[in-house]
Amino acid sequence: MAALKVLKPAFRHPSLVKQARLLNELPAIKGLEICQRYVLNPQEDSELLAAHPELLYAINMPWIDGVLWTDILLERSVWSDQQALNYAIAFANLMMEMEQIGIAHTDLSSANIVIQHKESEDIQIGLIDVEGLYAETLEEPEYLPDGATGYSPLFLRDDPDWSAYSDRFSGSMIMIEMLSRSDQSLVDHTWAESYFDPTDMQHPDSERYIALQEKLADRFGQEIVNLLARAWNAEQLQQCPSFGEWYVALTAAQVRLDEQKPIHSENNKANDSVSSAGEPVVESSHSIDSIGDSSIRPITSEQQNHLEQARHLEHIGNKSSALWKYGVLLEELSSSSPLYIEISVVMAEIQQQLDEELEEIAPPPPMAKKLLQQAMPEQNQSLYHRLWVGCTAGACLIVVLALLIYIIKGF
Repeated sequence: MAALKVLKPAFRHPSLVKQARLLNELPAIKGLEICQRYVLNPQEDSELLAAHPELLYAINMPWIDGVLWTDILLERSVWSDQQALNYAIAFANLMMEMEQIGIAHTDLSSANIVIQHKESEDIQIGLIDVEGLYAETLEEPEYLPDGATGYSPLFLRDDPDWSAYSDRFSGSMIMIEMLSRSDQSLVDHTWAESYFDPTDMQHPDSERYIALQEKLADRFGQEIVNLLARAWNAEQLQQCPSFGEWYVALTAAQVRLDEQKPIHSENNKANDSVSSAGEPVVESSHSIDSIGDSSIRPITSEQQNHLEQARHLEHIGNKSSALWKYGVLLEELSSSSPLYIEISVVMAEIQQQLDEELEEIAPPPPMAKKLLQQAMPEQNQSLYHRLWVGCTAGACLIVVLALLIYIIKGF
């Protein structure tokens, strides 16, 4: 099934044809099927546009079936902790995959997220309205989105961003919205099409923000609240948590939630009795090692301290020390973990900055160079002078000696 997006005259730009071609060339990501599109243009669709000029540069794209996140927010329904985590992890996974290859939506809001429900527990999330998508191969659009009021930080209100970091703040707010559906009081305090009232954004005394900290810490752990605080207090997008960090924290919350669930199996019945051999049945501990892939294991408190120290050193400009700290932490992580990939990218950026700083080291100052050039001729001149005096004195001595020998022989 396909959809046709007809644009208002102000947004009918010839550049959409090139953008569509470049979007089609992006790596295939589940959730970005909307990028597979075709733009009606005068060169290839002249007959159709002659009959329907309003379709100029209209976009033919796949139809993304599902429910808008806006509609779910407006339903004011309450979920279980597990359901809330399922939504947040699915969204974090999509955004992490995009961020790791340098792609950003740049205009995330509840109206641009489609939730695709399936019979299984596997939740699929798709993004729409990707005309402002960021990628290295794309050109910056003429009109940047201003950002949805319930998802835009204060520092971007007058200066929209178009970069690989553009989604970090708004994406953090959306994941928090998904987790907030697990608590009745948070659902009741949802503003409208977003959890936060636009006047709440980044205000430390916001009642909605304070309520989130209290409720989510109890349900999903302090690390989730710490990531929310980092985004809430950020002064630039780079200070917001990466989606890799969100994914790690959410999967760690999933591990804790699994540990709290009662185990319904026949083995549980045997735990209350004695085995046929007369030996008690010992229940095995539910350790992190037995759950899923090691790539989603939560980091230890010591690793978290290393991470915070490295970020602090990077923030104050001590790049060499930050690089070393990141490297120490990297050796302790699985190469398949999202945090490993994120730290590798950060280290590469720091190393590039250090290399650029070395290249900018200037040669000797012009004054020193001038004095050096002046000193060299003087030294050469002094050497030549001494050599000339010596040669002249030697020649005079030879003449005197020859004269004396001539005189002596004459007598």
